[in-house]
Amino acid sequence: MQLAYAFAAILMTACTDVPQNLEKLRTAQAQLEKNPRDREALDFILGKLHDSRKITRNNAAAFLRLLASKPEVRAAIAPRAVPALIEAAQHRDDNEAEAITALGEFRELGAPAIPTLISRVQESSDRSGDAAEALGKIGPAAKPALPSLRALLHRGLHRDVVAKDAIAIRTLAPDDRESIEALIGLVRSNDRDDRVTGIYSLSVLSGLALPAVPSLESYETDDLRSWAHDTAAQIKAAP
Repeated sequence: MQLAYAFAAILMTACTDVPQNLEKLRTAQAQLEKNPRDREALDFILGKLHDSRKITRNNAAAFLRLLASKPEVRAAIAPRAVPALIEAAQHRDDNEAEAITALGEFRELGAPAIPTLISRVQESSDRSGDAAEALGKIGPAAKPALPSLRALLHRGLHRDVVAKDAIAIRTLAPDDRESIEALIGLVRSNDRDDRVTGIYSLSVLSGLALPAVPSLESYETDDLRSWAHDTAAQIKAAP
């Protein structure tokens, strides 16, 4: 789903981007997938993070996100790509969301970004959820972020922020009860969009969402019933 989102972001902006820049970004991506140590290709993408056109900047961050999803590529490009993305994530700019999300795709190699991501979590904006999600993906090195993540859970922000935050907390602290209760609360909400977000988030957590199984199995509210029950079965079957 995450990769699909990144592809969609690129396609949606392509129609207004300068065509040659987009094609060159695609070419650089292909070159790095073939040879992760292609310095010239990486230089080109990193340079486009500072392009005068905001859409090109956003696309550059999105391509780095896609590249980071491939383990052999992210290991090669992380030493230079992570600092560049940290710089982008620190700014209130048009490509910050893609930069923050890309840092999460670098997994444990994104650890140098933890202080910046904690700072973004402490805000009251959609970027808080993006930063929380990235911290969860970075993994155990991000455990110092737990106090900030837990504080975010209490701030009553949009359901998407709550969901991303709860997933991150439960990932970093598998015995955390409050994060699961927050997602169960979404499943039991009177708002259908809340319920969709809650069920999806519990499916992402898989085996870490075991305490939520009774709520999913007893779901009889609407046409989401089959999905909720299937999610419960998936969670129970997880290793």
